[in-house]
Amino acid sequence: MNLQQVRQLAQDETTAPEKLRELANSTDSMVLKNIVANPNIPPDVLSKLAAQFPKQVFDNPALDLLLLETPDLFFGKAANALCSLLKREVPIKMIEYAANSSDERLKLSLLMNTKISPEILKQLSQSKSYQVQETTALHCNSTNKNSTNNHQEFIQAKIQQEELQSDKTYQEILRNISSFIKLDENLPLPIERKKSYPQISLSEVEKLMEQKKSVFDIASNPNISVEIINKLLEFERPGSHDIGWRIAFNPSTPTVILEKLARSSYHTAVHNAIALNQNTPVHILEIILNNPSAMCNYVYAALGRNRKLSDSHFWQLVNKFSDARISVFNNPSASKHLKEKLIEAFKKGVYSPLHKQFISGTLIIPISKDHPHEFVNNLFIPEDFLELCVDEAIIKYQYNLDKFGKKQSSTLGILALHPNITVISLKKLLAHEDRLVRRNAISNCKTPQYITEVLGMSFLENLNRDELKILASNFYATEELLRKLVNHQDISVSSVAASNPIVSNEVLEEWETSPYYREEALSKIMAEEQTLLNRWESSISTSNRLKVLLNSETPVPILAKIFLSTSWLERYMITQNFNTPFPIIQRLAEDSNQIVRAAANTKLLDKQ
Repeated sequence: MNLQQVRQLAQDETTAPEKLRELANSTDSMVLKNIVANPNIPPDVLSKLAAQFPKQVFDNPALDLLLLETPDLFFGKAANALCSLLKREVPIKMIEYAANSSDERLKLSLLMNTKISPEILKQLSQSKSYQVQETTALHCNSTNKNSTNNHQEFIQAKIQQEELQSDKTYQEILRNISSFIKLDENLPLPIERKKSYPQISLSEVEKLMEQKKSVFDIASNPNISVEIINKLLEFERPGSHDIGWRIAFNPSTPTVILEKLARSSYHTAVHNAIALNQNTPVHILEIILNNPSAMCNYVYAALGRNRKLSDSHFWQLVNKFSDARISVFNNPSASKHLKEKLIEAFKKGVYSPLHKQFISGTLIIPISKDHPHEFVNNLFIPEDFLELCVDEAIIKYQYNLDKFGKKQSSTLGILALHPNITVISLKKLLAHEDRLVRRNAISNCKTPQYITEVLGMSFLENLNRDELKILASNFYATEELLRKLVNHQDISVSSVAASNPIVSNEVLEEWETSPYYREEALSKIMAEEQTLLNRWESSISTSNRLKVLLNSETPVPILAKIFLSTSWLERYMITQNFNTPFPIIQRLAEDSNQIVRAAANTKLLDKQ
């Protein structure tokens, strides 16, 4: 029997259940798809295949009878795939199944669908779950039209209630999230490694000192008392600073100790630690700024990065070292006037031996080697200055290649990521010989539009598989570009494009008709999408999730992945975050929730 005959047999409604069970061992997706839609399918086989072909389950004419035999048909991977499907345009049978289900996740996913009728909403309003009731009342198709202008107090009350319950620091939560969301493969944000410390007494510390054992780790312990801190400082050898900088960086160190260290002639590593300590008050930062013993490039750079300082402090810093000028320039707290003056100084290219300027008189590119993300997030940088920086970086790249045979592409790679990059610069970077530079230029938010409107789709032929996947995952990819990429013959490329959070239902439907499409591919992507959201919800408390979504430094991948959350409050938070990509805001402007939709539309008006 050839493959075509097997497919017909799997589709034939007269085929015996046991024969269908036998055929279910096939690796051909069309055979399996036909079996799922066959009314004679054994219930256990249907349960096995439901996760791969959830759509086809609802095409089965005997679905009602099959559900009587297997009421928990959709669970595990099958439920994950169904949750994602329900957020899109789906058959009425699927909507009715979710509305009647005892699974709250299915109901909340269904409530993200803008096509559900007032009758279904009325049914969902009778749910015992408060979250389902609240979400139903705020649905865009609800007969009870809520005034979205009067919900600010309601939202703020919910946020404040959750904030009080937050039990972890932002970095702790971010570290947890990074275990299941790739934050940014091009430009990872630094995530501090935090360890747990035990309670320790003064007598225990003194005993360790008597035994001449290491006490460095104790200095970082947030549970130590003032007595222990003073004892540790007395114990430190003259000329050493290993204990001092750990105490200076400890967020629990009292202000009186920090002030004592700030006035001291300790090694500059101690002053640097005080400048980096998030709990250091402004008056102590001022002491370091005016302490001759703290005069050091990296100490002033750390001060320039501190958002507690004002312009008067920043003016002092910019006259110190060039690294301080760079950190001040990229500090969101610095004024526009100050940044404009700094650009003039960068253009003059004042030579600084400490900064190891390439050639005296050349342009200074304000990128910190250790904090490159600050430059990328600095939206103040004007386009004409960026063009100068790109040209300067290209010259330096070529100089190092010709003279030393080294490809130093890090600076160019960072410049390629900046959202204010011009088309002139983008053209140079997309054609650059260095792979890192090209990859970063491809992931730039302006690149998809540039390819669509200027370079044309033929440009895609110049890209390798990895570069195509980067482009396919770009949150600013145009509809035309995604349509082209989902129809790519390489399944790894088309799957990435189909996984892009901004991809439309129309493009996904087109993907399903592509000659290169694999039948179970979309269901697999949807199951993975929901698995990620399940992990987000199960491993992080509601209050800690809101803390991340509200934070202005939250990496874009988190906002883009979580905007499909079934929590309308979380989606609202994403509309309020400055880092949320514009296409995500556009999608949220069509959200099923009245408040989310109104908030997103307000954002769109602000951007115009």
